[in-house]
Amino acid sequence: MRFTILFIFNFCCFLYGITQNEYTSFTKNDGLPSNNVYRIIEDNKGFLWITTDAGVARFDGKNFQIFTTQDGIPDNEVLDIVKETDGTIWVNCFKQAPAYFDEIKNKFIKPIDDSITNKMTTGVVGNLYTLQEGGVVYTYHNLTWIFVNKKLIKYPFENFDDKKIIKILPNNSFLIASYFKNQNKHAIKLLITNGKICSDSLNLNLNLNFKSQLGWSSSNDKFYIYGLNNNKTIIYRISKITTHPLSYQLDSIIIPKTISSLNITSNDFFVRNNSNEINVYNHKTLQLKQTFKGNYLPNGYFKDS
Repeated sequence: MRFTILFIFNFCCFLYGITQNEYTSFTKNDGLPSNNVYRIIEDNKGFLWITTDAGVARFDGKNFQIFTTQDGIPDNEVLDIVKETDGTIWVNCFKQAPAYFDEIKNKFIKPIDDSITNKMTTGVVGNLYTLQEGGVVYTYHNLTWIFVNKKLIKYPFENFDDKKIIKILPNNSFLIASYFKNQNKHAIKLLITNGKICSDSLNLNLNLNFKSQLGWSSSNDKFYIYGLNNNKTIIYRISKITTHPLSYQLDSIIIPKTISSLNITSNDFFVRNNSNEINVYNHKTLQLKQTFKGNYLPNGYFKDS
């Protein structure tokens, strides 16, 4: 088996593998905790981690091992899962606190106690992403929490709906992307700041006169901004960001359809569009690699090693 591509399907659909253009499906009958699957990643040992609305499954190529709240997961509805630089697996559950997987204990661990958790989640759905130099970021509405070496570090901003952390810099500084709206136009600015003092800033020259709400997603060394403009989706890629002086490289593509989400894997990024298709693009070239569609509702895509 040279490679396997795994799809993620939503609402009573299946998990698929493709081997030499042949499909193999996995459902609850094969050991999945649910047919409603959200995300998939691969850990450093080659196991595939599959999140569902009934727990997380670890797949060794033949069997699924299921982890639920009895194994430390804050909630069985696990919306997202990431692997940080050191290989640690983190999950984002529905309106719940962060948790990471402890290989020695073979269970998920909450890195903070419940008193902090109650202040953190505030009853909203959070977002989760990794940082290039290590660590993960959880955002809950207007609050942001950073974990480095599995420990919580304080981030100096509270109103965070319009900001994305790019890098942690020395001297308790951060490189962030800040979003704001000026005279009905969307704008993005790169900032080097400690939360109170801005030592450097740079406007991103984007055509952001979008008619719909902006969205963005980040990977380890780049981030993407997308939005609808005249019934087309414009996707900007900001990469090769350097400091001292602050600089970046900007590329873009136009998609002739409205997209509902953009997600990033190690070698690709993929979008869901309003025709219930998954379109996969190459990180480096921004060229369309593959389109998946059929009599199913695709929720995501992942290609293992």
